[in-house]
Amino acid sequence: MNIVHVVDSLERGGQETFVINLAIVQRQNNHKVTIVCLHTLGVLAERANKHDLSVILLQKNSSNKQIIMSLKGTLNTLSPDIIHTHNRRPLFLSLFAKPNWSRRIINTRHGNAVRGLYWQIAAIFINKIVNVSEDLFQASSWFNRHLLGFKNSTITNGILISEEVCEGQFKGQIIMVGRLNQVKNHALALRTIQRC
Repeated sequence: MNIVHVVDSLERGGQETFVINLAIVQRQNNHKVTIVCLHTLGVLAERANKHDLSVILLQKNSSNKQIIMSLKGTLNTLSPDIIHTHNRRPLFLSLFAKPNWSRRIINTRHGNAVRGLYWQIAAIFINKIVNVSEDLFQASSWFNRHLLGFKNSTITNGILISEEVCEGQFKGQIIMVGRLNQVKNHALALRTIQRC
């Protein structure tokens, strides 16, 4: 199968690490895998290249219109069976650039920005929605949970709270790595840990 992941960048972070790890496993299972970066390559691009993953950087510092045109050409050339987008902006730009409506689009939601009219409209046109936690799915809109629930699935994001914190030797302490901004949603992490 020919799979194209569309991300903002491969800068160091949870989403980006997830994409690289998933692409490595897909490659090991004999799939053709390409990662398309919309903004910058980032420090994890080198790790992707070490695992024989193709990484493409679209036009750096371009407008959304220019990125859509470039992405459309790239998708036409690659002719993927599946376009796997990660988070909001790559999803929206991929929907506009999608050269063939028979191709499947999967969107993995890594962050908490899963509400609003744009998400709801986009969700109608994609084949599968993957949430990286049950809390993220529950934080999504009523429309997503109830009317599009059949499109949703939930996976764990690689950090098993019960093993990492609840049963670990550092129980009661929290170590979080991430930018202190709303996108990282530290409040959601604290609510999750509170259940331990």
